[in-house]
Amino acid sequence: MQIPQILKYTFLFHMIVAFVFGIWYYLAPDTWVALIAWPYYDPVADRFMAALMIGFAVTSLLGYRAESWEKVEIVVMGEIVFTLLGTIGYIWGMMDPSVPIVGWALTGLIALFFVLFTVSYYTATRSV
Repeated sequence: MQIPQILKYTFLFHMIVAFVFGIWYYLAPDTWVALIAWPYYDPVADRFMAALMIGFAVTSLLGYRAESWEKVEIVVMGEIVFTLLGTIGYIWGMMDPSVPIVGWALTGLIALFFVLFTVSYYTATRSV
């Protein structure tokens, strides 16, 4: 079965965002934390999170280049779980009054990816 067009665009968008932020966050986590005035800074944890972003960017690149739904289905399922838990984690973190308002933008971005990957999954599985 072919990969739905919405999933191709989701992979492309996710790959770009994850590579840009992941590489920046990996190489210079202090600049990212300072720019958005994030109240927490742990370079080891920050680089680990950046490595996750870069890893997911690579899976999105491979997903974008794949030619069949069967080759990307497990990746999409992993993205759905990751973005759902990430959204919940960000919402939970936003309960801390010291977290800047930009945290809601990050929450919205990961929630957007959750919606896009979920819609893509249901689009693909409904056309089987």
